[in-house]
Amino acid sequence: MVFEENGTHSINEYRTSSSAEIKRHQTPIVKCIEQRFAQFQGDVDIECLEQLQVVKYKVDQQYKPHYDWFVEPKLMINGGQRVTTFFTYLQANCSMGETEFLAIPFNKSLHEQFCDILVCDEKSTELGIRFRPLPGNSIFWYNMNEYGEVDYLTFHAGRPPGKNGHKIGLNTWTRLNKVFIRPKK
Repeated sequence: MVFEENGTHSINEYRTSSSAEIKRHQTPIVKCIEQRFAQFQGDVDIECLEQLQVVKYKVDQQYKPHYDWFVEPKLMINGGQRVTTFFTYLQANCSMGETEFLAIPFNKSLHEQFCDILVCDEKSTELGIRFRPLPGNSIFWYNMNEYGEVDYLTFHAGRPPGKNGHKIGLNTWTRLNKVFIRPKK
């Protein structure tokens, strides 16, 4: 499901991966993970984190280029704008399936030293910077700057894992203010 501009959720071809939310503080392990993400960001209030989201990509599933920050004010009513994003690779069995930042060009002299975590191939200079799906690795970025403006360089995509492949990841988003989780009916 994806957020639509009118504030509703929908299933569409833009995001073909499957996902599930984990109830906030559901277990001691979940609470520990939440605390670690909050501590990493300078001890932000743990209540500013959205519910953790596990996402699974099979063979040709993907999440086409998108931003994690919101345009529609209705989506910011509960907690405000998304300030940061973590994407953690939990499991990956694939030769592809990168997370690509399309607005950040690969710079050979700058990025070549990171080829253990970035894709460095003949197409690198033509594409955005691409993070390999390596289990245990996290990608962290700010969705907005210190002036509260959204960052257009965060335009990214979850690429398909390819033939016989799959990947499972964990999305963690931090909002500007506390997020109130409403019980499901």
